[in-house]
Amino acid sequence: MAVIEEFSRLQVKLIPSKHFQKSGRSRNVTVSDAIEILTSGKPNREPEWNDNYGGWIYFICGKDVEGDDLEVRIGITEDRTAIILVTVVEPH
Repeated sequence: MAVIEEFSRLQVKLIPSKHFQKSGRSRNVTVSDAIEILTSGKPNREPEWNDNYGGWIYFICGKDVEGDDLEVRIGITEDRTAIILVTVVEPH
């Protein structure tokens, strides 16, 4: 619960993309899992520019709430008020 309070305090929104929702369903990953990975995981490589998204994609690896290793790929809005959950994959 402290994690949710911290996101609220910082006034940062989490926006799951349609692709994240689809990949999350197929891997049984929820927004709660993504929050766990974002708060306890670590970047596992340098960000990459994504022309389709029009911004930088960041790669965060960590364990979800069940302890499974996953990589969450995120973007950050230009005004830095929201994190876009782009997708979730098995880590490299």
